[in-house]
Amino acid sequence: MYTSDASEILLLGTGRQVQHVDPELRRFIRSTGMKLEAIDSRNAASTFNILNEEGRIVAAALLPYGVPVRGSKRHTVREL
Repeated sequence: MYTSDASEILLLGTGRQVQHVDPELRRFIRSTGMKLEAIDSRNAASTFNILNEEGRIVAAALLPYGVPVRGSKRHTVREL
């Protein structure tokens, strides 16, 4: 449930490249009342800083930027 103390948005930094986010994780985040934005970690950190400066209630989970995508198979954030 969304409360005034909860973050409006969760920025998910997926590393060097934007990665697919598992639909179950997306549903869970939405069920909390937050919006989920999955972008590369560098842009997620920048966006977090901008939104925080604006006084927005924002949260971020950032994967390391230097972690390469494993193999040729497309991995989801849940698998990483």
